[in-house]
Formats: sequence, C-alpha cells, structure tokens
Amino acid sequence: MGSVLSSDSGKSAPASATPRALERRRDPELPVTSFDCSVCLEVLHQPVRTRCGHVFCRSCIATSLKNNKWTCPYCRAYLPSEGVPATDVAKRMKSEYQNCTECDTAVCLSEMRAHIRTCQKYIDKYGPLQELGETATRCVCPFCQRELDEDSLLDHCITHHRSERRPVFCPICRLIPNENPNSFSGSLIRHLQVNHTLFYDDFLIFQAQLVCFLHPDLESVISLRSLVTDGEKWYFRTII
Repeated sequence: MGSVLSSDSGKSAPASATPRALERRRDPELPVTSFDCSVCLEVLHQPVRTRCGHVFCRSCIATSLKNNKWTCPYCRAYLPSEGVPATDVAKRMKSEYQNCTECDTAVCLSEMRAHIRTCQKYIDKYGPLQELGETATRCVCPFCQRELDEDSLLDHCITHHRSERRPVFCPICRLIPNENPNSFSGSLIRHLQVNHTLFYDDFLIFQAQLVCFLHPDLESVISLRSLVTDGEKWYFRTII
C-alpha cells in the first residue's frame, strides 16, 4: 500500500551483501496491511506494485506518474515505470471481505469497486465513482441535443433517431483536428458506423504513439513511449 512502510525499510545492507542483493533491496515488497489506495482513497483496483514497494491502483499510479514527472506519489522516489501487477495482493483480495462503509453489506474486496458503482447510498453521498484519469469524451446529439459519451452516440441514434434524415453536423467530426465539420444529408448512423469506429480518445493515443515512434528524442513524449508496442512499430514502418 502506498501508505504502508515495512518495519525494516530503514536498515542498511550488511557489508557482505552482493550487488545483486543490494539491487533487490532497492525493489522491496512492502507488507500490505490495508487494501485502500493512498491516491484515490478507495479499495485497490487492479493493484500494481512500484519499484519502491508501494501498491496503488493501476489507473491511479499511471495518472500520477504522468502528472508528477515519474515520482512515487507516496515517497517521491523516482520510478522508471508504473511497476508490475501485485498478484499477491490481488489474490488476497479475492479471499478478504469488508463491509461497505455506506450500506454495511459484506463484500469481497476484489468486487468492492463494482459494488460501490451501484451502491445507491454511496452514490447519493459521493456521486458516481470515476477512476482517476477516466475522462470519457462528451458530445451532443445533433437531433435532440442530449449530452452523451462519445461511445454511446451510435447506440443512442440507433435507438431514438433511426428514421431521421435531416441534415446535421457530425459532433465527433467536430472534435477531430482537420476533419470537415460540414453538415451532410445522409444517414448519421451510417456515417458513425463507417467513419467513427475508432473513437477520439483512441485517435489521440494513436497520434501520440506515432509521434513517439517518429520522434523518439522528444522529451515531451517520453512518458508515452510505453504505449508503443512492437506490433505498432511494425505497423508504423509500413506506412512511412
């Protein structure tokens, strides 16, 4: 846990310790006595252990590192990466139960996030749970002006506006740079199916990945290099 330190973390290594042992001491696995993330203050979700031994939600540590120039949000140690899945913690969470702080229902810790997403008492007090860094792109339906998540627009139009044929602007085209925002008189549903199966958030990630590949020396995109997989590198080579 980000807020838990091991009892022997301050001890120095013996003089006879090998370089390999010293390396292992720099990557401790601190004991977890609480299952709350010290960033979001909720029960851990997809726990990750950092190089300095602290455990956080995967989304919390990823967002924190990007905002804090790759330092641990608890001890401020430099972190070259988000860390590795804390499989031991995840396994323990599957056998541990805790009462919901709002409705007092006993819930398995591995299912606590799913529970509080639907716990009405929790929602009434704190609002809907949203993971750190989880910011879905919003757009407005051109037919009824309802605000929707980008990935909900197509289903909404199929359900409520299937027969609409009046000219409208595509709200997603307006979000994407260099796209033509002019209105069209065809089926918006068909347009969404053909042109926007890749959502705007995915487009931004793809664009960042391409920049990282073409300009690996740019300091401003160092934190995005981990997004570029070997498969994507092969794809980039085929298009440049």
